[in-house]
Amino acid sequence: MSTETKTGLILFNCGPTLGVVYVDGKDVNLEMVRAGLAEVYRGRAQFDPSELFQHIKSSFRDYIIQGQQNCSLAEHTKPNSLDYWLRTNYARTPDTKQATNDVIDQLVETGLFEVDRKLHCPDSGRLCKGIKLKSH
Repeated sequence: MSTETKTGLILFNCGPTLGVVYVDGKDVNLEMVRAGLAEVYRGRAQFDPSELFQHIKSSFRDYIIQGQQNCSLAEHTKPNSLDYWLRTNYARTPDTKQATNDVIDQLVETGLFEVDRKLHCPDSGRLCKGIKLKSH
């Protein structure tokens, strides 16, 4: 039995729909950036899945729960989750949900991980969706 592992960076947090808003001929986007109310969009964040693989191994588990939450980082209740790990290590917008289903799908495509919907959450004690290290 052979398994194929794809390498490359995982892109996450697809981000907002981009556009420019004008009011009375004035670029509102630019004015918000100048006022400190917005920042320039620099594209999607990315990370190397081998870093996640090592993180999971160092946790003494063979999995990490998805743990996606629609809240600020300060209000996040699952510090042992993929969502929290992405927010604290790679996210350009850490107060935004990061561990989306699209990210999970990309991780599975690398061949390093597989989805499991009955993983024990180390934070809540409940069964949760997450990814396991794939045994080769």
